[in-house]
Amino acid sequence: MYFVAMIVTDGEIHDMAETITEIAYLSKNNLPISFVIIGVGNEDFSNMVRLDGDELAIEAGAHDIVQFVKYEEVIKRSKPGEVEQNLA
Repeated sequence: MYFVAMIVTDGEIHDMAETITEIAYLSKNNLPISFVIIGVGNEDFSNMVRLDGDELAIEAGAHDIVQFVKYEEVIKRSKPGEVEQNLA
């Protein structure tokens, strides 16, 4: 079995160090899980971008198992009727 955890948030993570530690543990141990984080609103989502790991791995040796998407950006760049498809 493979798990996908979808997190919808309108704010920041307050326990960033612990979150990084847990995601790195899951990644390094090749556990069957991925995280999809959807940011709603116009908050500062810089920590979510950091968790995404596209620019820099969250920890040495950790694979990227997190995908972060700003919902508002998906809406802006989508044609009418394509929001759901583009979000997926």
